Amino acid sequence: MLILFVVVSAQAEPESLVEAQAELDKAKNLQEKGQSKEAIPILLKLAKVDFPPAQYLLGSMYSRGEGVEKDEKKAFHWISSAAYYGFAEAQNSLGLMYDEGWGVRKNDETAAHWYFQAANQGLTKAQVNIGMMFCLGEGARKDMVQCARWMKIAKDKGSKNAENAWISFELDKF
Repeated sequence: MLILFVVVSAQAEPESLVEAQAELDKAKNLQEKGQSKEAIPILLKLAKVDFPPAQYLLGSMYSRGEGVEKDEKKAFHWISSAAYYGFAEAQNSLGLMYDEGWGVRKNDETAAHWYFQAANQGLTKAQVNIGMMFCLGEGARKDMVQCARWMKIAKDKGSKNAENAWISFELDKF
């Protein structure tokens, strides 16, 4: 005979992705109304059950001190968790954290890794970021062909930053 025990937490977890998204939307609405402090418990509940969009938003709020005391370690924790789950915005943000040394030791190679992960998912700003890494030879070997490749992808999607880089680096030669 098999007996299963179920532990019920004081805070009920969302039972589906639809419920989790509805809770996330509620938190975002509170944030947009300037009630970020009220959004934190909702985001924390979702983040603890590994919902990457909530982890990313919570980490972003910790990084800015929005609704909570600014805390780079917590920001890094939640953003990196969402990044490891494959959430493109978090991957790009984690790349930026490593690129700039925000809440973590600066590491160009790790920054390039995370930018590349997000760029491969089609995130335009990450495509610009990885393109710049190739243009400048930071975190990756200098490769103007790869620079031009990523900048063209982003430029074709309407990125002004990619268009500016295209002109600055004279990428039409590649």
